[in-house]
Amino acid sequence: MLRVSNPYKADADHAGAQNVVLAVGHVVTTRVLRITSKQAHVEILALGSVVLRQTCQGIIKKEDVSDQDIDRIEIPRCFRPGDIVRARVVSLGDSRQYYLKTAESELGVVYARSQTQLEEGRAEGGGRVMVPVSWEAMMDPVTKATEPRKVAKPSAKTD
Repeated sequence: MLRVSNPYKADADHAGAQNVVLAVGHVVTTRVLRITSKQAHVEILALGSVVLRQTCQGIIKKEDVSDQDIDRIEIPRCFRPGDIVRARVVSLGDSRQYYLKTAESELGVVYARSQTQLEEGRAEGGGRVMVPVSWEAMMDPVTKATEPRKVAKPSAKTD
């Protein structure tokens, strides 16, 4: 096996394809698959700017969403299915999933579509792309309707 800079490994059998090894502390990009009252189930898509060859499953538990007012956290007011979320790996969990957190200002929803459907009949794509207006809300730029989310502080760093 050919070694590349940590934490990435290039597999010589796959002509330059990279296998990524996730570790505690890594920041990952995820897509919310489904939510319950206690947790959000996500699909891990990327580590930093490296897209994973094979996605992994993860969970963001209610107590790992924010450091503030943990008793008042409601998962449906933080994440919705389809949201793209930046999170940190806190535990390798079991063989099926990683445990993640968004309890830092730079972590949380980075991309979301409004829950309202577009009038043009594009129901399969959901609503419009929303913009962040605070750390706990995003807004549809056309209708000005806001929806609750645990929003990530925009990163000053560009990849």
